[in-house]
Amino acid sequence: MEWRRSSSKHVRLMMLVCCTAFVLLTTAARAPAQQLYVSSAREDSVLSQLVVRGGTYAAGIRVFLNFVELPVVAVGANEVHATMGAFTPATYLLILYQPATNQFATFDMPVGAVGPAGPTGPAGPTGPTGPNGPTGPTGPTGPTGPSGAFSTAGCTRVNTAFVALNQFFTHITVTCPANTVPVSGGYSAGNWNTSNTCIPISNERSGTTGWTVEWAAATTTVCAGHSALTFALCCP
Repeated sequence: MEWRRSSSKHVRLMMLVCCTAFVLLTTAARAPAQQLYVSSAREDSVLSQLVVRGGTYAAGIRVFLNFVELPVVAVGANEVHATMGAFTPATYLLILYQPATNQFATFDMPVGAVGPAGPTGPAGPTGPTGPNGPTGPTGPTGPTGPSGAFSTAGCTRVNTAFVALNQFFTHITVTCPANTVPVSGGYSAGNWNTSNTCIPISNERSGTTGWTVEWAAATTTVCAGHSALTFALCCP
């Protein structure tokens, strides 16, 4: 009788251990990949290197500055070092691409002397919180596909014409050609009136085929004497 009670306790203990391990493995398998991002970027003039800080970096990451790929010399979880060539002082588009997760991150990288900070723009309104959708069932794991290669050679820069900024809010959207998507974008200023400041308050992808920049008046009720265009890097 004593042997039977001991055996029953042993069986229950083994079942508890197996169930705990299954829950832990299932939770780990459902953890989503962390988003690639850039928090800062600077030029190390002593080493002639570009130092990028952010997160979720891994081996194989690729770095592009002004659509020119830079040789990566060191990669850490939160920092990437790449060799810089000769760039004239300006602000350039920095693109990071992680092939393992197929994620992009962009950043406006100043090279050379940095000008004074511009005025702070007004805060935008908070949007409503959407409802939580139901959790779908976990699908089977598919086979690993071949590694893809990203190159800016197949990408095209498109832009709008210059648009007059004559309202308090002005949206300027550029649309990518068929079979391409915007991976980054930005804006250029045309006519400018220093006594009536207009600032971009949003600079982001619009849907799956466009890029939108929203302008707003910072010191008066409307923008006047300004014009700007929106551009996007469209890739297959």
